[in-house]
Amino acid sequence: MPSTTTATAPPTTRVDIGRFAGTWAGHSRELILGGDGHFVVEARLYVDCASSPPPCDSFQGNTIIPGLHADGVITTTRGNRAFGRIRHTTDPADVPIGPISLSLDPASDTLTTQPGNLYLCGPSAAPGSCGA
Repeated sequence: MPSTTTATAPPTTRVDIGRFAGTWAGHSRELILGGDGHFVVEARLYVDCASSPPPCDSFQGNTIIPGLHADGVITTTRGNRAFGRIRHTTDPADVPIGPISLSLDPASDTLTTQPGNLYLCGPSAAPGSCGA
């Protein structure tokens, strides 16, 4: 009798996003990280679409529409670092599809991204720490 092997999917592992989850913001930039590890980043590029091709910021009346939009998922955390992957970006030169790391400074309640070098504040950060 021939033997058969049944392939099984690896178990789903839930990453403990914990203290990384939430809204991290700075002047004209924001990262929102859900408890499931999915994140969205928006930031101004300070390049006007009226005079430059994308990626660029656009205007609707008095509202500035940020030119950087990226999303992805965090898959691993180690201490004050989180690691994942950017899946989509409108600015591949500065925030390319591929690996991303988040570095948390719990003492100042700040987060720094690589790539992009975005410096972001949590709700307990000192006023003015992340720009206007």
